[in-house]
Amino acid sequence: MCTLCRHTFALLPPFILKFHRYAKEVIGTALHWLMTHTYDAVADLLSNGSLSRENHVLAPLTLYFWRRKFGQRQHF
Repeated sequence: MCTLCRHTFALLPPFILKFHRYAKEVIGTALHWLMTHTYDAVADLLSNGSLSRENHVLAPLTLYFWRRKFGQRQHF
């Protein structure tokens, strides 16, 4: 805790984006796949593919928000 302002701070590793649940690699992969696949197809690939955890579902709306926020960028 900072003794001057009495706040705590977190040092994030380089593969994490601030205020996001998913790692940069997952978001970048999703944006890349969205160039050739539909939102539903990419959500299904990420939810049922090798990047997912058991019983994890990614909503297509999340992909829509990522595309709006990051555009076509794959490096953040």
